[in-house]
Amino acid sequence: MNIFAKCQFAIVLFSFVFAGCKDEEVVVPKSNLTFEGKDYELANGILIDFGKFPPHEGSGQELFLSSSGVTVHETAGKIDSIYGAGHAIFFQLFTAGVGELGEGEYTFDYSQGPFKTGSFVYSYAVFNADFVKRAENIYEMIQGTVTVKKDKTDYVITFDCIEDGGKHITGFFKGPLKVYDEK
Repeated sequence: MNIFAKCQFAIVLFSFVFAGCKDEEVVVPKSNLTFEGKDYELANGILIDFGKFPPHEGSGQELFLSSSGVTVHETAGKIDSIYGAGHAIFFQLFTAGVGELGEGEYTFDYSQGPFKTGSFVYSYAVFNADFVKRAENIYEMIQGTVTVKKDKTDYVITFDCIEDGGKHITGFFKGPLKVYDEK
């Protein structure tokens, strides 16, 4: 085989190899809560910012992630009520951010305070709840972590907690957060 034929063979071989290469798609998990082996969808996120919260460190913020059946009603830019039916998880966080949720890891704090930046306190989850009739079983967190990252205008939030019955509640949320200023 002459050198010209070897080069043509190599070109054809590389063409097949590179033609088979595709850009790998990044698979983003669905936003959901997992409890007792069952997944519950999450569709919405809000953040209530209370600003500096002495004697605690940082800003006091409340993160509320809910399913599509849960609606937050507001009047004049303030939360008036929450209604509908579905699932939700709620965290009281102490963050370095003001007006936005600060990136980093938050750890559950058992103490009575003052609470430190990077901690969360009273937090709970509800499943198949009726927010009008207030019919729900509340699963209060007693330990865990919440990790927050920012991807442009979206937040990427993961959490792994244990509720007061000793069961794990885990989850993932990616999306924007509607911020309510309660300072």
